[in-house]
Amino acid sequence: MTSTLLMLGASLIDAGNVSHASDGRVLGEHIAAELGADPDDSQLISVRSDDEPDNSAVHNYAHGGALSGRGPTQILDGRRVSIGLREQVEAVQRRANAYQQRSDVDAVICAGGNDVLEPLEDLDPFAAVLSSTSRRDDRRLVRSSSRTISRNLQRSCDALTGLADEVMLIVGLPISATPLALDQATALDPVEPTRLLELLDAISERVHRRLSHTYRDNAQVAVMNGQPLWDTIDAPQFIDAVHPSSETSAALAASLVATAQDSMTSFGWL
Repeated sequence: MTSTLLMLGASLIDAGNVSHASDGRVLGEHIAAELGADPDDSQLISVRSDDEPDNSAVHNYAHGGALSGRGPTQILDGRRVSIGLREQVEAVQRRANAYQQRSDVDAVICAGGNDVLEPLEDLDPFAAVLSSTSRRDDRRLVRSSSRTISRNLQRSCDALTGLADEVMLIVGLPISATPLALDQATALDPVEPTRLLELLDAISERVHRRLSHTYRDNAQVAVMNGQPLWDTIDAPQFIDAVHPSSETSAALAASLVATAQDSMTSFGWL
């Protein structure tokens, strides 16, 4: 079973490298607990860290605000550095020798949401598309956005090959359910706010479809679609414009792990 769990991504996973965006434990900590680990038995490893991996069950490389590729930049230890998923993977790769000596290293990757949230803050990319009555521009935006996110996630997942025995790749978390998206949809078009929300869901679904196709014959990678699992949560709550409450994250983690372990033979400590 799992000897070391690597966690990479953005604020839903970050347990303290940059942020801890929750009123309790973040989604990543709940996932670790569902897998049978003690979430407090964790080593935080920032992209700036030179620390070697210790014997903690969980090694958390996630950085709040990370994009699915490179960037953005933040000040860490007095220096401006990029904190994206790609930089996190490179931080893992620098420790390859240590991980290759362990019996079973698994990984959780959850990124891509900030790639959609970032343009949602100012709405300009979406406003330009939604100002047209034609849905052709909608489809073009969905294709281009999902292609970029999918490519970034695939590159990072593939880069862990040889280091991670199994990977849970979480995609499709419903950006459309966040208070930010709901508020911006109304601000953009109070008459037809659902069009923006449908666009956000279409991007998430296309990312899931692309990656599911990519890894359809790869038993080492479980591509998890967060949307249908989110829909099973009774009255999900948020602590701010984009981050779910700890109770909501716990419910989502339970569904993610139960679903993943149906197809992953040695994932977790249970």
